[in-house]
Amino acid sequence: MARTLTPQESAVVQMIAEGHQNKEMAALGISDKTLEHHHHHAMQKLGLHDVASHTRYAIRQRMVAA
Repeated sequence: MARTLTPQESAVVQMIAEGHQNKEMAALGISDKTLEHHHHHAMQKLGLHDVASHTRYAIRQRMVAA
């Protein structure tokens, strides 16, 4: 069972699924290193390994439109 994502992890997963690049995601007001930290933890919690997996998860969770 997947653990619950933090709000920051959710935002990162959503933005990845929407196709945003790291520079665009910096609009969250966090450094690249912190962004990678949230991304890594979200991947571990959800068992995701690539962008396609992030996108499928985000669509199933209604974080983005299909």
